[in-house]
Amino acid sequence: MRLELAQFGIDVIIGEPGGIKTEFGDVVTEGLRARTATGPYAPLAHALRDATAKTYEKASPPELIAETIAKAVRAKRPRTRYVAGYMARSAMLLRSVVSHRTFDKLVMNMTS
Repeated sequence: MRLELAQFGIDVIIGEPGGIKTEFGDVVTEGLRARTATGPYAPLAHALRDATAKTYEKASPPELIAETIAKAVRAKRPRTRYVAGYMARSAMLLRSVVSHRTFDKLVMNMTS
């Protein structure tokens, strides 16, 4: 998309938020749990809910993301990617040094 829109003077950036303290995690995980309470995804849904609850207190305030977006919008030459929030930089670093499958396994181990 960056290449397609560059000819129109439009910069496309990527926002990579980490853990943000909002109700989004509860909305997603509670909905998942409600729909999969007895199905094959039930253990994963419960693990995700528990992991979300554990990290909620450490999560970054939503204002951090708002400030990051404002910074990107105001930049004369915005960066391609803006990373902000709890564990976002660590996750990006990890993604750059391990395979996708290894990253997936690590994430799944964090929820078990």
